[in-house]
Amino acid sequence: MPPDPMHALLTAAADAILPPANESLGDPLPGAAELDVATRVLALIRRLPPVHQRLLRAGLWLLEHLPWLALQPRFSRLDRPARARWLHRLEAFSPLSARALLPLKMLTMGAYLETPRVAALLGMENGQKVPLAQALAPIQPLPVQRPEDLPPDVRAEFDVVIVGSGAGAAPLARTLAQAGWSVALIEEGDAHTREEFRAPPLDRMPLLYRDAGATVTLGRPTVLLPIGRAVGGTTVVNSGTCLRTPERIVAGWQDAFGSGLSPEALARHYPDVEATLGVAPASWSVMGGNAETIRRGVEALGLSGRPLPRNAPDCHGAGQCAAGCPLDAKRGVHLNYLPQAVAAGATIFARARADAVVREGSRAVGVRGRFRAKDGGLTGQFELRARRGVVVAAGAIGTPGLLRASGLRSPHLGQHLRIHPATGVTGRFPHEIRAWRGVLQSYLIETLADDGVLFEATFPPPSLGYAEAGMTLDGPGRKQLLGHFSQLATLGLLVSDTSEGRVVELGGARSPLLFYNLNDADRRKTLRGMKLAAEILLAAGATEVVPMIEGVGVLRNRSEIEACFARDWPASRLQLSAYHPMGTARIGQPGQGAVDGWGAVHGADRLVVCDACVFPTSLTVNPQVTIMAFAQRAAARILETW
Repeated sequence: MPPDPMHALLTAAADAILPPANESLGDPLPGAAELDVATRVLALIRRLPPVHQRLLRAGLWLLEHLPWLALQPRFSRLDRPARARWLHRLEAFSPLSARALLPLKMLTMGAYLETPRVAALLGMENGQKVPLAQALAPIQPLPVQRPEDLPPDVRAEFDVVIVGSGAGAAPLARTLAQAGWSVALIEEGDAHTREEFRAPPLDRMPLLYRDAGATVTLGRPTVLLPIGRAVGGTTVVNSGTCLRTPERIVAGWQDAFGSGLSPEALARHYPDVEATLGVAPASWSVMGGNAETIRRGVEALGLSGRPLPRNAPDCHGAGQCAAGCPLDAKRGVHLNYLPQAVAAGATIFARARADAVVREGSRAVGVRGRFRAKDGGLTGQFELRARRGVVVAAGAIGTPGLLRASGLRSPHLGQHLRIHPATGVTGRFPHEIRAWRGVLQSYLIETLADDGVLFEATFPPPSLGYAEAGMTLDGPGRKQLLGHFSQLATLGLLVSDTSEGRVVELGGARSPLLFYNLNDADRRKTLRGMKLAAEILLAAGATEVVPMIEGVGVLRNRSEIEACFARDWPASRLQLSAYHPMGTARIGQPGQGAVDGWGAVHGADRLVVCDACVFPTSLTVNPQVTIMAFAQRAAARILETW
């Protein structure tokens, strides 16, 4: 293969993002260019969806030619100090230009951290290897039907056809299959086993996430919104946190939307969900240094916290939940609900993309779509007929478009997008913490929960998480912080948002566009949460903290924290990510929502929605057990009425 002309430009950019060692600044680490990180970044770019590749290449072209427009040499031909100045100038020019550089910076820093030399220098040469001292049960691959095992045109009939295989689809499939109904699940992703979860985390992203984890919302600010795509859905790659939605939230739905869904109705199903998943508080024996550090700060301030309940009773602290558990310790639905459904007779079609629900009059009678080849292209087609009815559980991003493609015209489809915007603060300590060892999301602080802010001590796999911690610093600042990587701890927070976005379909197999602007109320909640997170880290003994706000840099004491958060930072300066899209086919009366309190679609017969898009407001907590409880309740109703 001829050399890609982008390689030289990527090398120049990497040299500015992570410059060479500078002992006078306390930075002993080699630069990204010295390690040829550009080759790895280029390989990662080639694995992105075509539209993301084009956007990245367009951004790189702009970076290359901007100096030339100012009558200077092109970026790749500048000397290192000039490149650093241009990169800093673009980062500081506007929130839009800073956001445009984010993908390049994240890929560069992630690839840098995965190089063996850097891992060894930072003391984490074994930090991302799988602890295999304990005996593991033999792998039992989940039986699925893949395109290569099927004829090019599949026609079949079942009692119920379910689109999706995650937190909403799997409990419903198990209940119906165990009742003796024939059930088909249609999943766009593939089925994977733990053997595939031992590659570097960045290599797993295209395997397990839609758009290789590069899904974003467009607005002020741009928000990274990774969405799982696999048999088992996002339960394969989430943090494992299992919290019940506060009763006041569910009760509020009845008052505001006439949902017919009471807290008691969900509460009846939580015990079975939690027993199936093996939910239990995270064990201090494997929580790790990040949790211990946060607890110390919480107690120093006289606050209270507790270990997070998780569906990982056998956790050994590999800290890689977001890229698939390599030990099968985190019990996503691919390890419980789905095998139980298959044992009862359910059929899973993997790498199958649903295009539309087939309707005869108002009644849903099947699903048609196309199969996805291993290389991502579309191959073959299917039409699965449903004698009793159809359930759509394609997630808050996928469900509204599928329903629109099926002829549904509710004005609420694709609207009311909530995402639980999340951010965090990183602290540097005078001692080693090695926070990458232990539970990825470990410790819960509910001090501001009633005000819509939930704190969860979170330290992602280094190559996925450090990029966020170092994103708001300049090149030398990133390197200095990175040099103390073993001394870092992070406290994350999520906001129960009142902001609403929307999902806009582009047609065909293209991913939809997502639009979302953080409103002032949620912006203020985010800043309040970040301030408390910084104070907790300082109380725990941090010598400096880095909030994820563009332009802030490092804060070293309480007075600097006070001064920082006395400013009314605009939303465009906040570095946010999100993991819980919901609300895009919300519960409500026909004039308020797209479905009723059981998930039945208004204006359609025998068509039910069963995923997070039905929730009419934010939950304040991670949604997976609430989705599952809703699914089991919906399944009982379907058995009674279909």
